[in-house]
Amino acid sequence: MIPTLAVLAAAGLFALTGCAGPADTASDKESTGSGSSSQEPTTEASEPAEEDQSVEEACAIANEAVSSVQGDLNDAMANPTDAAIVTSAMEKVNVQLTGAVEEITNPEVETAITTFQTQFASLSDQLVAIQSGTPTQEQVTALQASATELQASATEMAEICS
Repeated sequence: MIPTLAVLAAAGLFALTGCAGPADTASDKESTGSGSSSQEPTTEASEPAEEDQSVEEACAIANEAVSSVQGDLNDAMANPTDAAIVTSAMEKVNVQLTGAVEEITNPEVETAITTFQTQFASLSDQLVAIQSGTPTQEQVTALQASATELQASATEMAEICS
């Protein structure tokens, strides 16, 4: 059961990478700018930047977060029964998603990525909790519900970012 749910979690992240099209556009915009745009929004001008962040720019941040852990996700999918690899990948994804949530200021994307990150963290916590033994039917049901919610959130992100 755990391998199936790990694959579902990874599938949710792969759906999130549907932001790749607009992300390229935003990356091009960033590369023509100062080059270190991730540090600039922390200035006092961050409030106007919140209003100015486009969907494409916000999706680029989300896509970068997922892309940066793609290798870990591939390892987890290749070794779905290895609890250490799956747990490590999920922890890395959690860190990246949390960072993306903090950086995204576009209201539409911020709401969607926050929901996705919260649901991913919940699923991750549930998987870690059952790794030490045989899951109960209640735990399996909760995991399946969490995986379904995560997939719905990933689909929403993909729709926003396409």
